[in-house]
Order: sequence, then C-alpha cells, then structure tokens
Amino acid sequence: EDYPKLSPENLAYIGLRDVDPGERDLIKKLGIQAYSMYEVDRYGIGSVMEHCLAHLSPDNSKPLHLSYDIDAVDPAVAPATGTMVRGGFTLREAHYIAERVAETGMLGSMDIVEVNPMLTDSAGAEKTVDLGVNLVASALGNRIL
Repeated sequence: EDYPKLSPENLAYIGLRDVDPGERDLIKKLGIQAYSMYEVDRYGIGSVMEHCLAHLSPDNSKPLHLSYDIDAVDPAVAPATGTMVRGGFTLREAHYIAERVAETGMLGSMDIVEVNPMLTDSAGAEKTVDLGVNLVASALGNRIL
C-alpha cells in the first residue's frame, strides 16, 4: 500500500510483561527493539532508556514520538486501565521515561493511551488521570529542580 508506515527499526517497546505468543513472534520477526520488565529490573530504567534512545536516534537528531500506554505502569499506581497486570513501572520509573525523552530535546509528539476512568472508583480514576497529566508535564520538561 502507498501510505506512510513506521519502519520496525524506528520502534522500541519498554516494560513489556504480558505478551501473547503471536505478539512475541512478530516482535522477533520484525526485529523490534523490546525490553520486558525483566530487563528493566536487571539493568535499571536508566540503562534501558539509554539503549533505546541510542537505537532510535544514535546522534540525537530524529524527532521522537512517545506513545505511553498507562497500563505499563503498575495498577497500584494507575488503576484506571483495562489491562491491569501487576509488576509494571513504579511511579519513578514511569516519570523517568518521560523525563529522559524530554532531556533529548527531540520530543515531537506524545500520546497517553489505555486510560479508562470507568473501570475503577473515582479515587482510582483521579489517580490515573493525574498520573497521565503529570507524565505529559514531565515529557514537556517539568522538573523537580
């Protein structure tokens, strides 16, 4: 088909933990850079981010799109999502990803997906929506200092 497509070498997944066999096969077949929570635990989110950024833009010259699935965050931190799998990003890991992308100066676009306030009580919905707003702020350069 004649329309713009993302090339698999321009993708990176971080924090995978519930992957179907078909998805796993496709990731491997296409050679998509992918890090499960095992790699995040083993190497730390900082090291994983450095590998991803070096892969996506070795000379820090390409604009980045950050598609943030809120269900990558542990449901204790982000309960208003349809795919609640324990063992996701901590609050700090979640923010580190956005902060590190902001540091590159190359964030071109961002979306936050998988937020569904209807799937929890009002406190859980507010907690998840607030996290999403704060992640966007971090990706746009908001810092503690």
